[in-house]
Amino acid sequence: MNRIAEWLKEEIVEDLPGLLWPSRHSPLLAFNRTNAIVSRVHVMALVFGILTLAWSGMDFLVFPRDCAIDLAFARLVASLAFAGLAGCSRDRGRSLYEAYAGLALLFIVPVLFFAATQVIVHGVPLNDSEKAYVAAIALAPFVMASGLALFPLVALESCAFGAVVLLAQAWSLGIGGADAGVFISQAAVFGLLMTVVIVSVLAGMTQVNLMNTLVTRSSLDELTGCYRRESGKLLLQTQFRLARRTGASLAVMFADLDHFKEINDRFGHDAGDEVLAAVTAAMRNALRASDMMVRWGGEEFVIMLPEARKEDATRLFERMRSRGFSQQPDGGGITVSMGIAAIDADGAVDVHALIDLADRRMYLAKQAGRDRCVSESGEDDVLSGAARHRVSE
Repeated sequence: MNRIAEWLKEEIVEDLPGLLWPSRHSPLLAFNRTNAIVSRVHVMALVFGILTLAWSGMDFLVFPRDCAIDLAFARLVASLAFAGLAGCSRDRGRSLYEAYAGLALLFIVPVLFFAATQVIVHGVPLNDSEKAYVAAIALAPFVMASGLALFPLVALESCAFGAVVLLAQAWSLGIGGADAGVFISQAAVFGLLMTVVIVSVLAGMTQVNLMNTLVTRSSLDELTGCYRRESGKLLLQTQFRLARRTGASLAVMFADLDHFKEINDRFGHDAGDEVLAAVTAAMRNALRASDMMVRWGGEEFVIMLPEARKEDATRLFERMRSRGFSQQPDGGGITVSMGIAAIDADGAVDVHALIDLADRRMYLAKQAGRDRCVSESGEDDVLSGAARHRVSE
């Protein structure tokens, strides 16, 4: 029983908040979810745009001419909307809120088209074959609800989009009359649609859980819990592009532990690993949920601070320093040297230049005596390779 309880706690209880709402997601999981949503919106918008317009031929075969012309116009408007959405969703470097907007349009357009078709065909005398065709059109909410399962959405997100579909179905069922027999039929249809929405919600949560597992295993450094260098580069590049496009501020801190080689030499690499893990935990505890810490190599780390300026990064360093970066095995204190660069103040052309500038300033901090941060460059900000090696020891 204890093993079952531990499994439930590890696999379900601890992961449950991240499956219910997105605020608990890591930046890399949010990045992967965003790209998945944007790419699938792009594909589905293309498919819907083509199929919606291509179906006009069937309308002219089934409905009276006036009714078919009205439907063709509605299909043309919907197809143009899908085409515009497909064009806007080609760029994968989007924020999560932009992905939400694209997904919302992907659902709103067919909902409005569905409502328009119901208004157009309502009251039109139909034979049995035409009624069957209208019934097929009425299955659109079921198609939209099942389409939710294609996206890695948490429960809150899926329910929000599913509610739009349920409201559209409720409105459609409400315009056709309300005698007892019709009401029973309508209740059954609505109940079936709600079941489809619930299944789609569970499917989306399963995708999020699987994506989170894969991201965690492949992107995090086992010792420190920070992002590995390759996954960190991806996040840094994405955040840099977003900051450039939106005009937001972005600060980068390049950190290096002082005299870490001496710790390994005196106490051994196992003790050094413990110190490294403790120091990174202390730094991460001072960060915001939106900040990201990357193990750049050995005892070097890059910290990315979205919507932060140099002054914010300097205050963060002082706060970390006042709290302490942990201790050596013999009780001595650990110090850290940092270099700071910001996209708005330093005008870096790309993320590599921004990180390189913070790196050079970190070496200036070491050259100035360590246990400090440097956020401004001097005339001697470019150190030679020999000088860098000397001050890093």
